[in-house]
Amino acid sequence: DNLKEVNDRWGHMAGNRLIITAAHEFSNAMPDAVAVCRYGGDEYVAMVPGNKAEVVRRLEGFLEKLSTNPTDLPRAPRISVGVSEFPADGTEPDELLDAADQAMYLAKNGGGHRIQVASRAEGGDAEDYEREVLEAVVSVQARRYLPDREMSVRDILAPLEDAEDTSL
Repeated sequence: DNLKEVNDRWGHMAGNRLIITAAHEFSNAMPDAVAVCRYGGDEYVAMVPGNKAEVVRRLEGFLEKLSTNPTDLPRAPRISVGVSEFPADGTEPDELLDAADQAMYLAKNGGGHRIQVASRAEGGDAEDYEREVLEAVVSVQARRYLPDREMSVRDILAPLEDAEDTSL
């Protein structure tokens, strides 16, 4: 959650230490992970055997340890985690990645440094879930580029809606 802040404030060497510390602690928490890969600048993907409940329990311990483990980092690592499960959340790799990514954005938007389990809602709930995910993505991205302002999706879209009401 705070890699960009660490990089911007204390430099990329501190950011690299944050990445290494988080990866080491994750390896300790999930020794049975089949694969752990860097997926983006500040995102990782891990394939971990087990059901969601067991994986979430171990991830909770991982987040707690990151919060309480003293390090030489200027700021403790904060990590938001999205969890998806085969086959409940998808049968193809892209489906599972999308489900976990959406859950991660919900975790970040919910305050960060937390775990969110993917939810493949059916029927009317699916539209509500998709709207919630879209709002989370927009809000998280807005906070990334405007870190000193707490903005909701409605704050971001209000000027656009006002512009649509005016004619030239």
